[in-house]
Amino acid sequence: MADPAILPFTTRTATGDGLEVRFPLHPETVNTAHTAELLTRTLDTVTHAVTGDEAYANGDVLQSLAMALALRATMIHAPPEVTARLARELLDTALEATHAASSGQAPGGRA
Repeated sequence: MADPAILPFTTRTATGDGLEVRFPLHPETVNTAHTAELLTRTLDTVTHAVTGDEAYANGDVLQSLAMALALRATMIHAPPEVTARLARELLDTALEATHAASSGQAPGGRA
């Protein structure tokens, strides 16, 4: 079996910390460039929404993104157990990649 395709991704946090992640892509990924572009746009949109006079709690942001993932999974015409499993697998893979990422930040903080 071939190694999975990887999406290298670099981002900077609001505090200026850099984060370099190597996201393994699902074997059925159709377009890596589209995946990267949507990831960038999603992060930019979230950053724009939470940057301002009113502070957003990190937990609220994560909850909203989880709800968006659930809604997108539900929009796929497939059995709910199939789309739920796929969403969980994709999230787990992405979280594992971020935990293995190189970062300019020490672990800590609260959600």
